[in-house]
Amino acid sequence: MNKIINIPDNSLIILVGIAGAGKSTFAKETFGNDERAVIISSDDIRKRLCGDSKDQTANEQVFEIFYREIEEKLKEGKTTIADATNLQERARRELYDIAKRCNVPIYALVLNVPLDRIKRQNTRRDRVVPEYAIDRMYKQFGEAYHAIAQELPKGHVIDIISPPRRITKDEHGGRDR
Repeated sequence: MNKIINIPDNSLIILVGIAGAGKSTFAKETFGNDERAVIISSDDIRKRLCGDSKDQTANEQVFEIFYREIEEKLKEGKTTIADATNLQERARRELYDIAKRCNVPIYALVLNVPLDRIKRQNTRRDRVVPEYAIDRMYKQFGEAYHAIAQELPKGHVIDIISPPRRITKDEHGGRDR
């Protein structure tokens, strides 16, 4: 079943999902070629700031920039995609406040991916996340998912169950799968 995502222009879209769920890939595939949209990624900011998207030492500064850039793009009239886990209530509150200040609707696209698939995908990422961290985030995900359903208006929380990613020849020693 192919689901069409119908979100008005100049909206704030928050991606929700644990590390390795495919948020960044989904964002690029869905919004990357849309000149009306911009993706703001905490990992990209971390790489810009620290030289490495895995470097967690400057998270406070990373997220100050993340929220500032989101607000700037919304004020420019862009549909803005907030690419981070967004599992913490305080992180979502900051995004809700930005949407309110900019007077734009907010939507959550929730990447609801089975844990075993996330762990498989994680092993093929440039930025591999420790398994204990994935397990911890997966527990937080359930709580966040239910909270978001209460925090946003009906119809503003959209489940995304992305199809499995095909493994390319380069990733599997010369054979497609």
